[in-house]
Amino acid sequence: MNETIMTLFSILIFIFVWRVFWKKLMIDRLRNRLFELRAELFDYTVNNKDLSFGDNAYKNVEILLNGTIYKAPEISLLNTIIFQNLVTANYPGHKVEHGFVVDLNNSTKSIKNKTVKKHLNKILSDYKKEVTVYLVFSSLIITFIATITVLFYIIKELFAMIFDKGLSLAARVKKRISKSFEKTLIIVEDQSGSAFKLGHP
Repeated sequence: MNETIMTLFSILIFIFVWRVFWKKLMIDRLRNRLFELRAELFDYTVNNKDLSFGDNAYKNVEILLNGTIYKAPEISLLNTIIFQNLVTANYPGHKVEHGFVVDLNNSTKSIKNKTVKKHLNKILSDYKKEVTVYLVFSSLIITFIATITVLFYIIKELFAMIFDKGLSLAARVKKRISKSFEKTLIIVEDQSGSAFKLGHP
């Protein structure tokens, strides 16, 4: 009974730490990275005559970044999986895309300047990477499994270190005992020899 209560209590503490500290940390990290990508997009547009703030490609990428920054707390791996399953169930065998995603892809593909297109695709690629990292590391289940795995590894290494030190200490003690035993034998032999010589001149 006590073990069950302690287990439940530990799980509740873990969920509290994940919700209050870890997930907030992941949200802040995602937002900071998206702020950096938005600043990169802005600076690149300012310094490049082949891309303007009025271009659909620029507007769509900026909307994507701003929308994700705003909606970051509502994004989760569970919601993504549920959404994908609902889409697959309701539209089997069809590729379903949001209208904005279609417009975003078309606007970036329509750019004639290869350098500009490459840079925008890089920003979009970095965006996808950051969102994927956030989805994985902000997941409660994955965080729980990762924590248990890390703790198991640390405990395993700790016990291995203690075991190795114990063996090393036992070997040193055994060596000292052997040396002491040998010295005792030498003293006894010397004393026995001396007595033998004294008793038999």
